[in-house]
Amino acid sequence: MTDALTVRPTEPVTQVPPASSSKGPAQAATPTDPPTAAAFKTDSLQVPKGQIGLASQPAALFQDPPGKAAKPKSDHPWALRSLTARFTPMRVVYGNSTIRFQQPGYGTDVTIKDVQARDRTSFEYLYTMPNGWPQLDEPQSSVGVAGTFANGFGVELNLKHNKYIVADRSQSAQFDGMINGQDVHGQKPLGDFVGQYEISGGMNQVSILGTKSLSLPALSPKDRFSLVLKAGGGPIVTYTNSRLKRPDGQFEQGPQNYHVGGFSALGETELRYEVRKRVVVSASNSISYCNITSSQLAGGGKATHSLWASQVAVGVGYTFNFKDKHAPIDPATQPSP
Repeated sequence: MTDALTVRPTEPVTQVPPASSSKGPAQAATPTDPPTAAAFKTDSLQVPKGQIGLASQPAALFQDPPGKAAKPKSDHPWALRSLTARFTPMRVVYGNSTIRFQQPGYGTDVTIKDVQARDRTSFEYLYTMPNGWPQLDEPQSSVGVAGTFANGFGVELNLKHNKYIVADRSQSAQFDGMINGQDVHGQKPLGDFVGQYEISGGMNQVSILGTKSLSLPALSPKDRFSLVLKAGGGPIVTYTNSRLKRPDGQFEQGPQNYHVGGFSALGETELRYEVRKRVVVSASNSISYCNITSSQLAGGGKATHSLWASQVAVGVGYTFNFKDKHAPIDPATQPSP
């Protein structure tokens, strides 16, 4: 009997070469052999390059396939990005117009061809209304509120306050029809019948315009410069001051009223520079077709005519910007955890 327990070292496990080894099948591992460390080495797995499955690359499940276009900056192209309000004084050039005056009560139905008219920009016509409020309808101007979406398209509510003034009543024009029950034909001075014809309370074009903004290089990356293309139309609200000759030789006068007197369609280009993307300097040119279907006359009756107008406006405004809450988050801009 011994005083100490003798521990015998275990024999080392001999690794069995794979079956494809040159030592032959006699030395291949049997099912009863214990697994070796080499059997669990992951670096012994050889996979040809380019044949790694999706299971080993989970991120590949969320990547766009080759050739697919990159996603837009915003998942919501119709998200409202900005709202711009502007006021721009305006000058207008009118084409000649053929005007038809109808006053059934006086036996008048006459057409006057190629009548010349102009705009009015003087402030001397400012006056106080009977209720004491100032009549602030000078000068001619274009006022607009425009919304722009993430894709560059937009919509604008626009009011163009035009003044159509037949100022030169000495001009000779072609008359055809009846005035106060008498046939009238041929060239005559306009003032023989028309003492005044002004849509001076406003030939107001109320328009809804579709817009498209095209980016241009700005002087600073903090600014925004764009060319805005617009098209649309809507009703015309008119207020006419008129004096036409009555059968007794006097010129009729009387109160007028604002009313829907026609419609218009227009196309417009605007250069819009936004300092710090907020303070707006605007210059625009519009081509408008205006159809006056009923311009009320003093003493009853109406005038009808159509005309083309070119409108140039320069002014200022302000832009309110909105963040796109639906735009993808850029990880580079996020704080570190």
